[in-house]
Amino acid sequence: MDRGFTESSTVSGEFMDFAGERYYAIRNVDKMEPFFISVISNVDHWLFVSSTGGLTAGRVSPKTALFPYVTVDKIHESAPHTGSKTLLRIHTNGKQHDWHPFNREHDGHFTVSRHLYKSILGNKLCFEEINHDLQLAFR
Repeated sequence: MDRGFTESSTVSGEFMDFAGERYYAIRNVDKMEPFFISVISNVDHWLFVSSTGGLTAGRVSPKTALFPYVTVDKIHESAPHTGSKTLLRIHTNGKQHDWHPFNREHDGHFTVSRHLYKSILGNKLCFEEINHDLQLAFR
């Protein structure tokens, strides 16, 4: 794997156009302490997401939660069992690579950048991991 990648790992933020809408982007979000994000809805749904990928969601009140309604620290730690999980097997140049985007247990296997995008309306959230070694991005 080529570890010569030199993109800055500095955390930065900016407004940008993404997927045809205006978003606020946080670059290298994984270099920050975990934080909580609310995603709004025009109905009685609620969704709180950790920058680590863990989440809780429901309707009306905590009693009707779809995912456990627990303290923030537990939501930060819950990504492996409440967030999405993707496993990719990539064949390139005669080699097989297994990539698990957003899985912190696999940090160090590839050179990656992780970014977070939230729509300015607050109703959409996008996590992105760029694998520089494989030259792939996953959102």
